[in-house]
Amino acid sequence: MTRVIAIVQFSANSDGSSMSGLMLADGLKKSGWETHVIFSFDGPVVGLYERNGHKTYIAPHKSWLRTKNFLRFIRNVATEIRASSGILTIIRKISADVVYVNTMASFAGAWAAYRNKTRCIWHIRELLDDVHGEMVVPVGLQEIPRMVIR
Repeated sequence: MTRVIAIVQFSANSDGSSMSGLMLADGLKKSGWETHVIFSFDGPVVGLYERNGHKTYIAPHKSWLRTKNFLRFIRNVATEIRASSGILTIIRKISADVVYVNTMASFAGAWAAYRNKTRCIWHIRELLDDVHGEMVVPVGLQEIPRMVIR
């Protein structure tokens, strides 16, 4: 029985995240997994994943952690919850056994896995801005992303 994994790869650019995602997908494929990679936008590495034998999809979503403004933050979370529907549709279509989310930015992927009751590995590689990281959260709300990843 082949195991099926959906890898939610936010970036489709040639960067560290997409390259580590490709190494993960390649290793899983060699180990017998059926690999499906869901990008947030079309970009230069999508073809590279396809050439390596991975099925690819585009399900638009953005980073939910990108503003210090309270109302925009709430709107970003709501936008990502709505965006999770596209990822959820793919997870259901491929009957994923596991969802691997390759960045904290892809809350939509983790939420889709939660909605489908699919096991999820959420690879957190970023730091929040209160500890000098790149992910921005309004003052007083830093605990929200920390609670989500516990």
